[in-house]
Amino acid sequence: MPLIPDDLGKEELLALLRPLYANGIWPLADGWKLLLALAAGTVVSVALYRRSSRVLRRRKALAVLKALEKRYRADSDVSALAGGLSVLMKRTALVRFARDNPAGLAGREWTDFLKVKGAELNEKDEELLQFRAYAPMQSGETQNEEAQHLLETVGTWMRRVL
Repeated sequence: MPLIPDDLGKEELLALLRPLYANGIWPLADGWKLLLALAAGTVVSVALYRRSSRVLRRRKALAVLKALEKRYRADSDVSALAGGLSVLMKRTALVRFARDNPAGLAGREWTDFLKVKGAELNEKDEELLQFRAYAPMQSGETQNEEAQHLLETVGTWMRRVL
């Protein structure tokens, strides 16, 4: 007794055929499944690592900024604030713009570099970063306004570049 009757036509015979794989090219062999799982896991791990290190670096930098602001509020030392902000911006630039070699920049070159990299410094901010960062303790009403503007400018720049 044959499995396929002899009296079927071509159309009916073709209808009896079933595809080799029910879902096209699937199912994949176990080796391919393992390889795809490893590749996907690697991509996700690298993305999470890069994201977490960037977020961690940003958090640390903004925490230092907040600590500088808190210390300034306590002692009103504009010189210490300007020095601390300059160091923080230098550290940020060394991490973010390492290829531009900002380590050796100082004075006018340093503030010009910051402007090129997006810091919106006015003349008073430049003066604070260039000269008052290394001056004796200074305070006063006009210094407080200048220091507040510098704090806001540095905070905006750091949030933008980190």
